[in-house]
Amino acid sequence: MSEKKKTKKSGSVSSQSEFYSDLSVNGMWYAKIVRAPAKSGSITSITTPDLPDEYYFFTARNVPGKNIIDSPSGKIPLFCEGSISYLGEPVGILTGPDEKQVNEYARDVVITVDDTPLESYLEETDKSNELFSAVMAKRILKDGTEDINSVFETADIVSQNCWINSIQTPDYGEPIGAICAYEKEQLTVYAPTQWIANLRDILMQSMGLESSRIIIKKTKSKNLWTNGIWYNSVITAQVAIASYLTGHAVKLMYTRDEQEQFMTCMHDVTITHKTALSKDGTLLAMQIDIDVDAGSYNPFAQEIIDRLVIASAGCYAPKNISVMATAYRSAKPPSSFNFHTVDASAFFALENQINELCRKSQLSPLEIRKKNIRIEKNHPVSHFIFPLDKTHETLDALALSSDFNRKYAAYHLNEMQRHDGLEETQQSPLRGIGFSCAFEGSGYFGSELYSTDQELSVTKEKDGSITIYSPPISESIRTIWTELASTSLNIAKSDITFDAHAADAKEPQLPENAYSNISIMTRLLQKCCDAIKKLDAKAALPVTVKRKTSPTERKAWNKASFSGKPFHSASFAAATVELELDPCTFSAFVRQIHVVINGGRLLNYQAAERTIKLTLQKILSALVKNETLSSAQTHISFIKSDEPPVQLGNLIYRTIPAAYTQALTQALGYSITTLPLKTNSLFLKLLEQRIKEEAERAQEEEKEKKEEESE
Repeated sequence: MSEKKKTKKSGSVSSQSEFYSDLSVNGMWYAKIVRAPAKSGSITSITTPDLPDEYYFFTARNVPGKNIIDSPSGKIPLFCEGSISYLGEPVGILTGPDEKQVNEYARDVVITVDDTPLESYLEETDKSNELFSAVMAKRILKDGTEDINSVFETADIVSQNCWINSIQTPDYGEPIGAICAYEKEQLTVYAPTQWIANLRDILMQSMGLESSRIIIKKTKSKNLWTNGIWYNSVITAQVAIASYLTGHAVKLMYTRDEQEQFMTCMHDVTITHKTALSKDGTLLAMQIDIDVDAGSYNPFAQEIIDRLVIASAGCYAPKNISVMATAYRSAKPPSSFNFHTVDASAFFALENQINELCRKSQLSPLEIRKKNIRIEKNHPVSHFIFPLDKTHETLDALALSSDFNRKYAAYHLNEMQRHDGLEETQQSPLRGIGFSCAFEGSGYFGSELYSTDQELSVTKEKDGSITIYSPPISESIRTIWTELASTSLNIAKSDITFDAHAADAKEPQLPENAYSNISIMTRLLQKCCDAIKKLDAKAALPVTVKRKTSPTERKAWNKASFSGKPFHSASFAAATVELELDPCTFSAFVRQIHVVINGGRLLNYQAAERTIKLTLQKILSALVKNETLSSAQTHISFIKSDEPPVQLGNLIYRTIPAAYTQALTQALGYSITTLPLKTNSLFLKLLEQRIKEEAERAQEEEKEKKEEESE
């Protein structure tokens, strides 16, 4: 094995400084997953080509341990056992010494399927079996003093719309895979795992091995999607089985197509909003139905819908609210969500719905938000308390910097005149501006992955230098922490070093994404620095200070009643998108984007601004399929605050999509309800709208004609 550099080994876990795809082992074989050719049905036969010596094909019946893996959130099959769950489900693994030959033999495997509808199979199956239940997870939330149906019957304004979001930002990282070597009754694994404890557990179940016989060498990983967190363990187990059965080291690497189809695939999140509004703009009631296509199985289904429910009303305070969220099983691969942006679909639907209410009520987007958004920090909204601050100040700052009120009024007037058919407006540019706001919660207390305390240690060495012990962190966070420690302890930045492994060498029980929380870990670092400052000048060195999250903070969230303070901390942002449509191609040109953020005290302004700009580039490349938008002007500003710093890097995913669709809606004069768009979506929508308007006009003329004849 070629290893450029290793970090400190910790028992049966160590970390590699390379990507697994760059590694090789002497005598290493290669593997390819053979997949189901249909989205449902039963496998009746599998025919392999004549495989020469040293080429093997293994299926569920060859698994030395358990093929159906127990996880905290349900059962997961390593290989299909006969009844196909989705197109492309792993049926077996083919392995051998030549990579090209392995791929060719895998393509020649013939799988015969009885395409009897899955429903027929389910009729003969125990409906309580979690592997076959149509509903994976559910959450119902109701709050208010009035009957919500009667509120809708008497409300001045009622709007009902359906919003669909399945935005995926491009993933240019290393495709998933692993290298496994079983030798001398010991399994060595090289994998880009982000959840070491889960990987070890699945390897123990599938291989029937004791923990002491499994050595995990964690390679570089940057995958933020849920499938990258948990399904990597399944893939590694598949490779480990091939290595165990052949006695050779085996390497499997997904193709780019496999990565997109099975690892970063996010299915539709459909949210239906029915909202009642009074004449003065007060939100009287919200009825929200959330449907999540979770794929064939998904261990995070409950957490996903819970996060969507929490964000479903945002930081608004409707007088009555009813939310029903359901995650459904479908004949598709497991749906993959980015845990940092899992609730973005809820904000997309909510902010679009608020803007639709503005169109109906003739109230401005700024006015209706300021009337219904809560002001006081920790003021309860429905069941939830969000640690937000300066929301009104943020909204006002955005309106001022973007000149929103004037532009919105002007573009709205143009829209009305075009709708009325005024000739002088027909050739004017199609322009619109959209407004959106959202919060980003950090450290979700209801997460199954957040069940243990997070901790951080700082050591003051004999020479006065500082060593910070923490899980792996990004370069931007390293810069911020260096600045914080240098300022707090009055030492040179060159005297601060980082150790990515805890001194006690405990194997992390949580996925890395649970640790990559700047707000929680930064506060722990500040507490460590404060404790070191208080040390007696004569204290013997080295001395180590350790701080962890407080159990009392977690008690602020009542998991049983699904109420309280769900997040450790939260940031808030508001954004506008101003655009113009090309009258020939109907492609959108983004004229300006303005973003105002309240993220607490900024430790490094340049790093924060770079993060926001990078996120903007990513989201602009995802709004239209196979097309990257760009903004002629981008303005980012931050609200001054003395509050502790909080995580803010993903606020863009929660604000820009709704602002973009509302700008399109104003420019075109009809609602855009789905993202991502296709290149010709706007033209087809406009054509559809004009056909509809012509039909309505013809009906009206026919009606008038009949009335004249009757007279």
